[in-house]
Amino acid sequence: MRLFSFSAGSGSTGVVLAHESPGGLCGWLPAAPTFAAHGLRVFAFNFRDFPPSASAPNRLAYDFAPDLQSAVDALRADGASKVFVLGASFGGAVTLKEAPKLHGVAGFASLSGELDLPSIGDLLPSAVRLQAPLLVMASRKDYYLDAADARRLVRAAGSRDKQLALYPGETHGWDLLERAPFKQRVWSRLLGWIDAH
Repeated sequence: MRLFSFSAGSGSTGVVLAHESPGGLCGWLPAAPTFAAHGLRVFAFNFRDFPPSASAPNRLAYDFAPDLQSAVDALRADGASKVFVLGASFGGAVTLKEAPKLHGVAGFASLSGELDLPSIGDLLPSAVRLQAPLLVMASRKDYYLDAADARRLVRAAGSRDKQLALYPGETHGWDLLERAPFKQRVWSRLLGWIDAH
């Protein structure tokens, strides 16, 4: 399988970055230096069927687990002994939908990952089976994942270690890290959570 990807940083802890839709790994480029400066190794990629990654004509419908597992495995092969998976919007929803199928992941974080998308279906049944640590970050008035939905998601999650961080306004996805007036608070919470796990 061929996935369009980039990696940055070094260190024993890695973070897989799953992108929004529409979009691709380029949306993570502004964030990569901050992760790297914090001593983290990052790996961002385009899911299959998001050019220039290969198409997946034989993939089971909406099965994104192989793409995420390949990214986790790539970080481990590069020297990361601990790997987290962080998704934004579509990438956050896919990450939590596929999380129970993934191996070798220390924790999952979602920036505004929607509860129900036509391309992946209802997220809650998968969240119930989640065992790894979980961090959900969202804006209270986000059209795609508001405070009520974010709370539903965290309540449903099977993880014993689960956290919810809510912020004012309606900033969505990776914009929480790059465009929100409170982005320093978001970065501090996310990096602190990774450090703590």
